[in-house]
Amino acid sequence: MDCTFQSYADGGAELKTLISDYQSLLIKEGILQDNSARSYRSILEKISKKSEIEKEPSKFFIIEIRNINQPDLEKIERCQLKTFADSASYNLSKLRRFENIFSPDNPNSSRVSSVTKQILDVLTLEDFELDYYKLRTFLIFSYIDTDAGLDEQLSENSIGDNENIDLKNALRIEIDGNDLVYVDNKKVNEAGLKKKVRSYEEKNKSESIILLKADRETKYGTYIKVQNAIVYEIQNLRENFSKNKYNKNLDELSDQQLSEISKMYPQNLVEK
Repeated sequence: MDCTFQSYADGGAELKTLISDYQSLLIKEGILQDNSARSYRSILEKISKKSEIEKEPSKFFIIEIRNINQPDLEKIERCQLKTFADSASYNLSKLRRFENIFSPDNPNSSRVSSVTKQILDVLTLEDFELDYYKLRTFLIFSYIDTDAGLDEQLSENSIGDNENIDLKNALRIEIDGNDLVYVDNKKVNEAGLKKKVRSYEEKNKSESIILLKADRETKYGTYIKVQNAIVYEIQNLRENFSKNKYNKNLDELSDQQLSEISKMYPQNLVEK
């Protein structure tokens, strides 16, 4: 985290405030009980068991962090390389085992429930006192809806065999083994992907379903980048709807209003 903080022009002050504010938001919305390590570990245990999460956060950290001044990525890398070089035991460390969970070489790195189980195997309760692991937990919250939403309803049946799920009008997004992204069989860049998702959601609203398929050779980073783009556009539509109808931000809405917006622009993501 020191490497990360130092890579910001303000020494990470804005990021530290964001971490604190986002934690307060999750507590306010009842997603975390409090700021204790036990509360963080408890929520990951629920996700790993695919238990129902009462509601998703009104804001996603992956989106909020993009709204602050961005870090010098090269500075982060230089700092981390020096830190790792100075540590003879890094390859045997807990941090290295934690990072391996998110490696593209990990066959179970693309499912939130699998990732959380591995995290819980590596980290102790005390580890969740650290900002680094809290921040990682915030990022996992971004995918609760994709892993435990529509896919949870299909857990007992394959998608193709479930007569109640009609994928005929789904937006089909595919990532091939070369990390190229296609929407309805047409290659797109990140901007094109976001435009397609936004247009589809605006047109279909509550009836929208997004089918995401990835090749086994797809890099984990590319997979997450595509997920982020989908989540980002849906969240933006929810934010705009909230401001237009209620003249409020999402985190200022009542539970009933939030539920209405989530139904208007659902995050129904079926993954294969």
